[in-house]
Amino acid sequence: MRTQSAERRSGDAEAKRLLHELQTHQIELETQNEKLRRTQSELEASRARYFDLYELAPVGFLVVSQQGLIVESNITAARLLGAARNDLTGKPLVHFIFRDDQDVFYLHHKQLFEKGAPQECELRLLNNRRRPQLFDEIRWFRHESA
Repeated sequence: MRTQSAERRSGDAEAKRLLHELQTHQIELETQNEKLRRTQSELEASRARYFDLYELAPVGFLVVSQQGLIVESNITAARLLGAARNDLTGKPLVHFIFRDDQDVFYLHHKQLFEKGAPQECELRLLNNRRRPQLFDEIRWFRHESA
């Protein structure tokens, strides 16, 4: 009998230890969940700021790959080029540059990736009617993200 009673006490102690361990894990998970919710909320706020700053900017922004392909554009850039944003993605930027200015583009684009320093130039871009528009200042910045 003493053996059964000792086993029962030992089993009760083990059950209490396991219960305590589970409660501790539950508190840790709740804390992690709260941190994740805060992070998600901060991310959503950041995304909204990005939308306001990039998408609704009064100037046109294009993200161009090292190969010269349009990766991303904002609403203003698409409007200035007279194309739908989806139609711009994946297209070579040179298709929207006046032929006489394409060498300037190639030079600055090459220097941007070779030197990593910001570049500036003047280019005439073509709208969807293939009419040149002078953009008096084009700034090139190289940005890499991990």
